[in-house]
Amino acid sequence: QQCLKLDPKYPSMLLTNYKPLSDIYVAYWRDGAGAFNNRDYKNAFADFKNVKTVNDYLYGLGLGMGSKMDTMAILNIGNAAYNMGQENPAMKDTAAIYYQQLADIKYKDEAFVYQVLLTQYRGKDETKYLATLNEAKELFPDNKDFASEEISYYNEKGDMTALITKLKDAIAKDPNNYSAILNLAITYDNMANPRNDSGQVADLPANHDELFGNAVDNYKKAISLKPDGYAANFNLGLMYYNTAAHLGKELGALGASKADQAKQDSLLKQQNTYLDEATPYLQKSYEILDAKPSLDPNEL
Repeated sequence: QQCLKLDPKYPSMLLTNYKPLSDIYVAYWRDGAGAFNNRDYKNAFADFKNVKTVNDYLYGLGLGMGSKMDTMAILNIGNAAYNMGQENPAMKDTAAIYYQQLADIKYKDEAFVYQVLLTQYRGKDETKYLATLNEAKELFPDNKDFASEEISYYNEKGDMTALITKLKDAIAKDPNNYSAILNLAITYDNMANPRNDSGQVADLPANHDELFGNAVDNYKKAISLKPDGYAANFNLGLMYYNTAAHLGKELGALGASKADQAKQDSLLKQQNTYLDEATPYLQKSYEILDAKPSLDPNEL
């Protein structure tokens, strides 16, 4: 930079003599990665910022060096800041600034970026929250976390009707909208099988059978559009399986009376039916995941 001040013609030399600058870029990458792997997030944050600084400087020279946006540097700056935020919560706000830069270009290599942004914006900036949620669902249609996040948001507002209406409107405009159909199925599934604060299945609603049927119909629509979609296959199989498990609890509570024995036969038939329904979808889910070279934590 000092050479440029002394001789404006210096950039022309960089076309043949820029290796020292690229060496600096590589050195900062190496140091940043080393610090991050050693959980020295403060120094990793500084090193990755320097990676971005060198890249931006090279690109700004207009000589075909560097890149307009070093997404990996920005991602790693955000990751270092996020990890620093475990001890200093203010750094999570800093991480959000860098993650937002990636969201602005619809970055689709890391769903985690959007998960952090949703956490940061929820309850603080509803406009940014909803915009980020919509973008996340569009970029990651098979990610159950974003569907669950939306359901949680509307549930917190006490307005599941609004969510269902929103999803149905989207499907009316585009009957092949896989994401909207899947999210509608998950919404009905969650309403049919509510859970308490400890994550256990709560009392079933009076209209459980109707909600359950709506969930099944929409899961099957999603599967017809995307047969190899993991989320729809797994959720449908799991819903059938959990229903069989719920019947198992009822069976366990029966006594030895003739009435209970008669009820047992009926419940056993229902349970076997649900298990038979669950099996092909869970088997398909296994095959989908087994074929992937790597799995994210939810898939694992």
